[in-house]
Amino acid sequence: MLFEKPKWVKHERQGRDVELCPLFSVDIDSTGQRLATAANDNKVRIWAMGPILDAQKEQDPSVPKLLATLTDHFEPVNVARFSPKGNLIASGSDSKLVVINQLMPGPASVRFGDKDAPSLENWKQMHVLRGHKSNVCDISWSPDGKRVASASLDNLVLVWDVASGRQVAVLEGHHGYVKGVAWDPFNMYIATQGENDGIFIWRVSDWSCVARVKTEFSLSADNSMHTRLSWSPDGQNIVGTCMVDKSTNTYLAPIIRRTSWDSIKQFTGHKLTISVAKFNPCHFYPRKEPGSDAATTLCALGSYDPDTQVTLWSSAETVPLLQMTDLFKRRAVMDVAWMPDGMSMVACSVEGTIAAFQFTEEDLGKKVPQHEVRNLLHSLYGDPQVRQRTPLADPELLKLQATNGARQGQQALASRPTNPTASGAANMGAANKLSSRMGPAGGVTEAGFAPPPAQAPTMTHIMAGSAAGAAGPSNQPPPRPTVTMEGGRKRIAPMPVGETAASAQHAARASQPPSGPSTSTQHPQGCVPSPPPVHLQQQPQLQVQASTGAGGTAAYVGSGSVIGGRGVGGAVPAVKRQALQAPLPLSASSAPHPHTQPLPSGGAVVLAGGAGGGAQATA
Repeated sequence: MLFEKPKWVKHERQGRDVELCPLFSVDIDSTGQRLATAANDNKVRIWAMGPILDAQKEQDPSVPKLLATLTDHFEPVNVARFSPKGNLIASGSDSKLVVINQLMPGPASVRFGDKDAPSLENWKQMHVLRGHKSNVCDISWSPDGKRVASASLDNLVLVWDVASGRQVAVLEGHHGYVKGVAWDPFNMYIATQGENDGIFIWRVSDWSCVARVKTEFSLSADNSMHTRLSWSPDGQNIVGTCMVDKSTNTYLAPIIRRTSWDSIKQFTGHKLTISVAKFNPCHFYPRKEPGSDAATTLCALGSYDPDTQVTLWSSAETVPLLQMTDLFKRRAVMDVAWMPDGMSMVACSVEGTIAAFQFTEEDLGKKVPQHEVRNLLHSLYGDPQVRQRTPLADPELLKLQATNGARQGQQALASRPTNPTASGAANMGAANKLSSRMGPAGGVTEAGFAPPPAQAPTMTHIMAGSAAGAAGPSNQPPPRPTVTMEGGRKRIAPMPVGETAASAQHAARASQPPSGPSTSTQHPQGCVPSPPPVHLQQQPQLQVQASTGAGGTAAYVGSGSVIGGRGVGGAVPAVKRQALQAPLPLSASSAPHPHTQPLPSGGAVVLAGGAGGGAQATA
């Protein structure tokens, strides 16, 4: 591992003496070419990542370092986040504003009286979003870049439409400051964390609160500026921040499981508040099991602890992969950002500087190939094209809905008359062709749709049923008036369906849905009840009516949804290893530690791991 602190990445406050401004946020765009920093000098600066990671580029005067300075805010800027495509950047400040800037072609303009160096990139103000009543602490983009969520000290989370700049939703439920927000990488949920009431889960489809995460641990009593939580790249876990085990006075980060929304284990051992969690965007094989096919995820934690400022964890191990100390002169870590390739990381501090880390496979493990990652995500969430059209969260829920759809189709078949009319039998060809395409009757097809009955009534019975209902038991339709046209020709006046009382009764029976099992969901206290989840992909419903005489019946067929199978590789057994130095108290366990040992100090980088995981520190 290589470690460096580029001194030229900074925000300065001009006064009697030039001093560094505290950095509150860092972020790297999706191309890996730009780094954004936000500070209490009311500015956002955009830097080139090349000189930060490459010493030759850093020493080359022809390679630019500072790309742009954004001066849209009038108070300290707490957060800046690039959009998924990297062409937009959203920032939030103490001025209660969220500002979105867009990268435009052409040279940048210079503001009158601006003392900053001229910007090399042309970032233009796109929207100024007004709606918060207090400081904006955190921002998160939707995976498609169409919306952005902002968390504020006014106890609210606001969701904005990026194209129009309009407010889409107001997420109310927190009873205190909201200092962290994270958007699900699969666009199904938003996770928010408050200062005194924990983590809330909101569903994107209807903006309802689906869960309030409860843990056995207390929220940190320390006044943390942020509670920045993070989703894993596979969307299966959330890591929260700012928790403390009061029995051992150990600060920890809980790991929340998707859909069940309970704490499965914790990253524990820090002696002061954990302010930020950030998952690596890639999947890795366990570094001590090169032949293993179990994909693991990595998460970096930043804290106020001067002895353990940044730690790096793997879901496959019970101790941190790396522990970085003495990075920022005993000042708190505010934010962490990863490069898109997952092999480099940047952290910032209120000290006013950043620290850049470059890792190797010996440090993190070997990356999982992209085709295997796609297979894993497909097993968890189904076809990505279908998933983007209609998100649905739980594969088990998909299976349940498909089963209910098949049961409804069978009940509709049972309620159908057993003796179809001659005209109905003559028109079975089209229905049989449809059935053969959808699969055999009586079960769920491979695509997950509930199949139609083996015999389906046809549309030719609708008119016949209405006429029969009007005439009583006889199948003969009632006489209709005739109209004499010019030239002596006669025309029979048509009778619209539904004119007679029998036709009205027939339509009423046809409009009744098939009977089926009813389900009820118990919603968490304090959350808005949510409607039933939508289907991932719904077969166009085939509604047909049949009649064998008076009082025709109606059958409902063709309802279902795509099934997404549950994947493997969720829980990974812990790996026992022998530490090279004194064992660390930090661990990933399912229960709190009964004791806490002092952490080692005196080194810039401490390796907590087995042989072959050596670390190299360079000034």
